Amino acid sequence: MLSFYLSLIDSYEDKSKFEKLYNNYKKRMLATANEILDNYDDAEDVVHTAFIALARNIDNVPDPNSHEALLYVLKAAKNNAINYAVARNKRVAVTAID
Repeated sequence: MLSFYLSLIDSYEDKSKFEKLYNNYKKRMLATANEILDNYDDAEDVVHTAFIALARNIDNVPDPNSHEALLYVLKAAKNNAINYAVARNKRVAVTAID
């Protein structure tokens, strides 16, 4: 999967930066998303979406070794998980009416 994300990035420096983010924080991001969704498969989907957004906006991501980067990626995972949960709950509510 890492190679897919790296294909979204042009420069070698940004690819290196992203690879550090991925290796340093993937497990923490999955744990954060899974805490919210209580479903590991959904958490993986959410983190995948977050990593795509991170790859597309790599210039805005702090230094991968900084505390700010940790907060940045965990917030991305958390926000994506919350958005997913809200959308899932809306779908369930609509389906239940039918």
